[in-house]
Amino acid sequence: MPRPGAIPGVAGARARLYPFATTFRPGHRLVTELSNDEPLSDAHDALLPPDAFHLPVGRPVTHKIYRDAAHPSRLVLPFTVR
Repeated sequence: MPRPGAIPGVAGARARLYPFATTFRPGHRLVTELSNDEPLSDAHDALLPPDAFHLPVGRPVTHKIYRDAAHPSRLVLPFTVR
């Protein structure tokens, strides 16, 4: 898989995941949500640290998420053994 930024016109992005403990069993799904300039809307969002909403605001922004054979995506998570 190419490194982020190795494909012309495609930049990599990193998002910090804050520590938490859970077990992801086979069949579980993870969701990555990108948001921009949205107010805190519920009790869950209020628990997030101030820098959780790190995307630029104040101007129109378009984010394209590539996920095909020519533009592979990945989500790297830590793995621990009990």
